[in-house]
Amino acid sequence: MLTVGVASPLSENTLYTVTVVGEDLVGNALSGPHSLSFTTEGPAPDTTPPTVLFTTPVNGAIGAGRNTLLEVVFSEPMERGSVETAFAILSPAGLNTGTFAWNAASTVMTYTLPSSLAHGTDLHWQVTATARDVAGNPLVETLSRNFRTMRQAITTFDFDLRTSGPLSAPDFSRQTSFYNGANVGDWSGDLSYRLFLGFQMTSLPEELVFIRQAQIKWWATGQRGDPYGKLGRLLLEPVDVGEELPTSTSAQRF
Repeated sequence: MLTVGVASPLSENTLYTVTVVGEDLVGNALSGPHSLSFTTEGPAPDTTPPTVLFTTPVNGAIGAGRNTLLEVVFSEPMERGSVETAFAILSPAGLNTGTFAWNAASTVMTYTLPSSLAHGTDLHWQVTATARDVAGNPLVETLSRNFRTMRQAITTFDFDLRTSGPLSAPDFSRQTSFYNGANVGDWSGDLSYRLFLGFQMTSLPEELVFIRQAQIKWWATGQRGDPYGKLGRLLLEPVDVGEELPTSTSAQRF
């Protein structure tokens, strides 16, 4: 009986063939089969194609940031070079010179754009089926995505009559619900006036992300004394007054 060993462990799930050649002590050649084959045990080869689990921004997103990062999350570790080659921004032109970054597991690819996008840009990008996992399996199908960056627009709207008008202090009341003039600052009888300007925000678009700048235009028709010298600059601050400013025909001191 002949026992043959191996110098190192055999590879998993691999076919091996052993060939025996020899003769007996008097020189007669070995007869019969000289070869045998066997397959080692081990995990089955990876034949499952990778898929894309998630992308950022999501497909069809509206209002993405102008410097947004493009992120692709795969179902398994990917061969990085093949994915980067398969990736392309189809439109607008001139955005394929950005940089790639990966997580340690090679399952998340992040692409940084070479420059900021313009407001309201429609961007279309893809990863073709030539992208492969580390076992060489191609992507199930070409991935195509698009999104739009935030638009920039100017909206003008009037103040709301019910939540606008001057209130005298310290009683904090007004005699009429009609807005026909605005008093601000010191008056007489140890009273001062605080002006409230209310706005209904329903005219703003639903997909509004944030307000970059707001301006209030106010024309002064008259001025008594030197209010800015005594009181300093006007101070604007947000206040929640509810649905309507309170009215009263008599002072109600708090």
